[in-house]
Amino acid sequence: MILILRQRLPEMEKYIEQVKSGWQLLNGRDKNSSSPIKLIFLAAVLQALACWMIALFFTYFFAEKIKIADSQFTGHISIGVALVSSLAIIAFNTWANRGKTMGSLSWFGDFAGKWQAEYYESTNISEHYNVIFFNALTLCKILCLTAIISSGQTFWLIYAFTLANSSLLAGAQQTGLIKDKKHIDIEVFTYCGIFVLVSCILHRHLIPVIIATAAAYFFHQFAIRLSLKKIEIVNDEINRTLSEVILCISLIIGILLIK
Repeated sequence: MILILRQRLPEMEKYIEQVKSGWQLLNGRDKNSSSPIKLIFLAAVLQALACWMIALFFTYFFAEKIKIADSQFTGHISIGVALVSSLAIIAFNTWANRGKTMGSLSWFGDFAGKWQAEYYESTNISEHYNVIFFNALTLCKILCLTAIISSGQTFWLIYAFTLANSSLLAGAQQTGLIKDKKHIDIEVFTYCGIFVLVSCILHRHLIPVIIATAAAYFFHQFAIRLSLKKIEIVNDEINRTLSEVILCISLIIGILLIK
């Protein structure tokens, strides 16, 4: 047994390094990772699990407890606890990607204002699209995360962040983040679909999961094609902005459909 473990150890270390490389690529800390797509997707799932664990930490230690016989369960989760938890999750993701996503939101808003001024007409509000867009999406994330966590449905964070990260990874070929790999979008969302469907054995929310996955895939495809049609490019800022929009869409679907 020990001999088998020693033989497997170098192979396991190789996989761990590839997952680390996938994490670095996903968060903009590396480019053109040689890791297989499935291991980069695994890194995306691990980041989603980290967000879920942050929510679990706050709800376990700071939520109201209900004691039945000798067992203790998490009861009411206050809005305050959910709000702090959502801010901690956003802070974690900001740290993980070194603020690239927040910078991308501001960049996209500024770009949208300049694009409108060039092809249509500039308005007073279009000059501040960067602030408006950044604040709107950030506020949407905070409110949606707070609503999901306070309702006790923290497991939905795994799906929402996995779908957002899958969108980011699926657009990596267009941005040049991953090269020499064709049909990344189909491969990534195939892994994503398998993951979310298999995980449904742990709960009864199959329909919301299917709707959220389909919405994320089709919205990603629509947005990428629209960007290529209108401006003939999909850069890292557009790709990260798209992933944030899909995160908000996924969270809203969870709020509306999970009972």
